[in-house]
Amino acid sequence: MKRVTLAFYLAVVVSMLMLGVPRASADVVFVSTLDAANCSSATSCLSGSTTGPYGTVTVNWLSTTSATITFAAAAGYRFGGAQAADVNIAGGFAGVSNLVGNGSGALTSTGPGTADGFGNFTNRIDAFNGLNSASTLLSFTVTAPGSTTWADAASVLTNNGSGYDAAAHVFVASGPNTGLTGFAAETVPDGGVTLMLLGGALAGVETLRRRLRA
Repeated sequence: MKRVTLAFYLAVVVSMLMLGVPRASADVVFVSTLDAANCSSATSCLSGSTTGPYGTVTVNWLSTTSATITFAAAAGYRFGGAQAADVNIAGGFAGVSNLVGNGSGALTSTGPGTADGFGNFTNRIDAFNGLNSASTLLSFTVTAPGSTTWADAASVLTNNGSGYDAAAHVFVASGPNTGLTGFAAETVPDGGVTLMLLGGALAGVETLRRRLRA
């Protein structure tokens, strides 16, 4: 059998991205990274003292009016305190249900408001207390407000006036900066879809490569 070259695999990747082969899965799940830190005071500053990313925000599209949003902290970090998880929902303030976290503190869905330096968000989740009660995983389901509908996962969140669609109150949970707290958001809020498409394409190429070798 003729040897298949790396150039061939790359060509397949490009073709899959252009044709949108993995588009179905990208429509259902959207992932973005919390990697922009903010300083508001000497005791509330991640920037310059820690290194992101601080976690991810995943939107799982359930229907045109329902989606589950999950905040997952990166290793060494947790989410907690006031404005532990904040999202800007397309259409405005959304109903929240199935609110869970793996920390020891109670979680509360609150109304619209700011998340320290990252602008206003339609929905905020508050967690009881600080680091000792903080979570590495927070999840909740949102219901579209009014007549709003969401075509896919990427359309559930929208940028606020400051250019962010999600933020979190981050606590450092290990290392020399343990106990340090601050807020983080996304530097490029819409970067997740491209990464997911590329990941899906590469997975498809790997499957194809194995078949061709058989």
